[in-house]
Amino acid sequence: MIPVFLKYSFWALLLMISSHSFKAQDFDYNKSLSSVIYFSDSIYNELPDFLYVFTPIYSNPLQTKKIKPISYEINCVSKKDFREQINIGLYLCSFNSINRDTVTSYNIFKDYDLTQIIKTSSKDYIGYLEELVNVPFVLPPRLTQNGHQTDSRLGVDCAELAIYGKRRQGFDIPYCGPLKIKSFLEPVDSLKRGTIIHFGHQVSVLYEDRGKIGILDKNDLLIHAYKDKAEIIELGKTDLRYSDYELYKWKRDLY
Repeated sequence: MIPVFLKYSFWALLLMISSHSFKAQDFDYNKSLSSVIYFSDSIYNELPDFLYVFTPIYSNPLQTKKIKPISYEINCVSKKDFREQINIGLYLCSFNSINRDTVTSYNIFKDYDLTQIIKTSSKDYIGYLEELVNVPFVLPPRLTQNGHQTDSRLGVDCAELAIYGKRRQGFDIPYCGPLKIKSFLEPVDSLKRGTIIHFGHQVSVLYEDRGKIGILDKNDLLIHAYKDKAEIIELGKTDLRYSDYELYKWKRDLY
């Protein structure tokens, strides 16, 4: 059994590391380190007959360590199959033939000529968060010579996901961890789409209030980065269901 003082020392250190502020900088989200396409019927018609899709291997234990590479599985799919499979989120695709089944890379955009194909439901705060769905969970994402990993959609953790949406809306909020993000938030009593749900060690955002309106329950959909990737998931299907939480919204003076 881990001594209590060591357990809490670990979380204090984790929060301190994750809370390190990365100053926001000018960043072209529509170019980043690769081409970016927002999926639509017209875009579908322009795609090649076959695509090579790079899917992160989320069970890779190395990806949660801050300077370790991420592994990807590569599958060749037809344009038709891709259209049937694509859902909300980010898909890394090569239009060139790839003769490998898996690759491991510190920065996949530098090693391969990839296009980010993104499908979202809107262009509001939640819609911007959707751009990170399927991105690997990395603790914590790092500032690289090409910008922050979350801005590049290479890796994300819980607080960075919530912040990313505001940065996409033009707010100069630095990336930070679950502790420091509170300085940009104010408490609320009710729940609605976009409400920040703070579980202490984990930050999630309400995607859809599906249960009792205004009350957080197991049927509600969260969008968050937790454990292995950014995803949209019912609260009841996570181990956060019985956790204590606080509700927040972004401070008005940000606007």
